[in-house]
Amino acid sequence: MSVIVDDHDALVLYNPTVPAHSNVSSGWLQEGTQTEFTKTTSSSVTPGETATFTFTGSSVTVFGTLGPPPNLGNASSMLFSIDQGTPSAFIAPAIDNTTHHELIWTSGPLAEESHTLVITQNSPIRQIFLDYFLYNTTSSTEGKTVFIDDSDAPVQYLGDWAPQSNEEYFQHTAHLCETPGCSASLAFEGTSVTLQGQVSSGPGCNVSVVIDGAPPVFIVTPPPPPSSVKNSSPFNNQLFTTSSPLLPGNHTITFTTLNAAPFSVDYFLVGNDPSITGSTSTTAGSSLPQSYPTVTNGPSPIHGASTSTVIAAAVGGALGGLVLLALILAALLFWRRRTKRLNRAAADEEDSEKSFQPHRPQLPGWTGRPHSVASVATLIDDTRPQPGDELSKIARPLSGYIYYDNNRAGGEFGSSP
Repeated sequence: MSVIVDDHDALVLYNPTVPAHSNVSSGWLQEGTQTEFTKTTSSSVTPGETATFTFTGSSVTVFGTLGPPPNLGNASSMLFSIDQGTPSAFIAPAIDNTTHHELIWTSGPLAEESHTLVITQNSPIRQIFLDYFLYNTTSSTEGKTVFIDDSDAPVQYLGDWAPQSNEEYFQHTAHLCETPGCSASLAFEGTSVTLQGQVSSGPGCNVSVVIDGAPPVFIVTPPPPPSSVKNSSPFNNQLFTTSSPLLPGNHTITFTTLNAAPFSVDYFLVGNDPSITGSTSTTAGSSLPQSYPTVTNGPSPIHGASTSTVIAAAVGGALGGLVLLALILAALLFWRRRTKRLNRAAADEEDSEKSFQPHRPQLPGWTGRPHSVASVATLIDDTRPQPGDELSKIARPLSGYIYYDNNRAGGEFGSSP
């Protein structure tokens, strides 16, 4: 497997070094851009300055950025020596534009043991920028980062993927899909994994991520920076996602596109943290601080999820959400109708009370009219007719009315009306 080491890693020793944007003319200048690994490079313009890298493996390759020569006919060069052997020179080609991820030098097959590579600046021209080292090893990768390119055998693709070639891609290759249902799976051994690729302007790609058959996590590829959008140019070396710490061992991660936005696979980085054990592994947090979204692993047995499985899970989750929403709306509608019905019944009862009139019996026509009685004021309690009274022919109901003598003018109750 290939272990990647950045040019700014502590394993690479420079003699001497200068800080970025320094006015000092000698020493290794350390700077970099977005396209380069970890956004760093190292370069020199002073012949005799060296960079030393020690590793344990069976071969080593140096990658870097090449710039156009400052003057026609002049080119920068570097010397490479492995284990104090005879140096071999690399002379920068005459190019018109800067190119990235160029293979500058490779050692060829070596014995699987410790080796030391010495790089010496050989000209006063700054044209070769060291970016990263890749070395192959069969030894333990604990504490190291394994590099897996999109075109390497461990990466398996299903769907409408199109191979891409560009100097801004690592190893100058990538895989691109712009339709839903494309999947890319990686089987690896380690405690974390990250995916990096290219993003472009427009809507992000919705992607489901499954680790070891656990429930999918859904991510959206991040947008490019405003400068890239303004220039309508793609944005490379973008971190898409990194897993939470995983238990040491074999794992499978599967990415599946869910919409028609572009999704690019450039390379994977597999971490091997020796401090992670069964008691310290977690399913939350991120192993890399610069991660965009974080993917959580589950306890399920190791197996890759197929495209149909992931899409079915996504669709099932969406349908479940719609059913839940429909139930909530139905409950709200029922509650609203019931409230209206209760309010209407209360209003009808209130109107009924307002319109109710107590029953008043129909009294005879003589009631309240003056008539003759034997005494001035008599409480009448019977219905017998009174002699000489025309009105007495009409039966009177039981009552407590007071009747008065109509013939007594100016009597106790005053004159007759």
